[in-house]
Amino acid sequence: MDFSRPILWNVPHVSELLLYLLMPVVLTAFLAGTVWRVRKWFLGQAEPGTDSPGRQLLEALRPRRLAGLLKNILFQSRLSRDPFSIVMHQAIFWGMVVLFLGTALATVDQDVANLLFDRQILRGQFYRGFELVLDLFGVVLIVGVVMAAYRRHIVRPERLALPCTPVTLWDRFPLLGVLFLIAVTGFLTEGLRIAEGLRIETQVASGAWDRTALRGFFGHIGPTRQEAELARIAAGGPLFPAAPWAPVGYALGRLLEPLPPGALRTLHQVAWWLHALAAFGLIVAVPLTKAFHLFSSPANMLLRHPEPPGRLPVFAESGVETVRDFTWRQL
Repeated sequence: MDFSRPILWNVPHVSELLLYLLMPVVLTAFLAGTVWRVRKWFLGQAEPGTDSPGRQLLEALRPRRLAGLLKNILFQSRLSRDPFSIVMHQAIFWGMVVLFLGTALATVDQDVANLLFDRQILRGQFYRGFELVLDLFGVVLIVGVVMAAYRRHIVRPERLALPCTPVTLWDRFPLLGVLFLIAVTGFLTEGLRIAEGLRIETQVASGAWDRTALRGFFGHIGPTRQEAELARIAAGGPLFPAAPWAPVGYALGRLLEPLPPGALRTLHQVAWWLHALAAFGLIVAVPLTKAFHLFSSPANMLLRHPEPPGRLPVFAESGVETVRDFTWRQL
């Protein structure tokens, strides 16, 4: 049985167009914010006894230094020895990484393989594995976010309990809440789609299904593949063969299946837009909030001074009058 990932199921062409119009706006905002953030580093002077950032970058791009950086990024080896903190950071990090890679692969599947070649990468057993992995790491992300919220708002270690006055509105950006919203709306979108699929399967089994209406849900793929999908469903095949491999989405689908068809489709579109807008909001916010440490921390590790951390600094005249009196690392 040949099947592939459903593309923009129940998403009108107008919504698809709006999504593609928003993408360059979001990417431009992200790049502008990143340039603004990085530009500040070059306003500072070199640290006493060290080279400029550019020269340090050339020195840092050595295989041994890059290998150490990769180890620190992937395994968070420079974190504290607190097991709770390590598990929390690893869950959020790997949840975000895997979901990002999954989204990137789905985008290639949809916008390159499907649109240009009328084929799909996410098909058959590979697509089933894809669904399972993304569901599992979606749960991992939620667990990490809940752990972070518990630590920040309930346990409140001394370091986090210190008063912190926001400098800009972006300092109030609810990063944990947005990550949670992205994960939850992703599961809801999947669950509502599966619920609609289960309802249609029941109609097909009873012979009371509308082939023309169902064809509209496959409007984002070529006519040949549309007919193949409809023939497979008419023969009694499941609408979404990979659904059981998405355990969270499938469970939600079973739970939501009793809802009226119109409600399922409307809620699916609402959840789809919430998911997309939350993801876009996160992308725009990254360079303007503390989330930028996802990029600045690896850069700081890459450009750290090769000598031991306990070395005495080279004497330099103290005092700061302008922003250029700070070192680039302080900025």
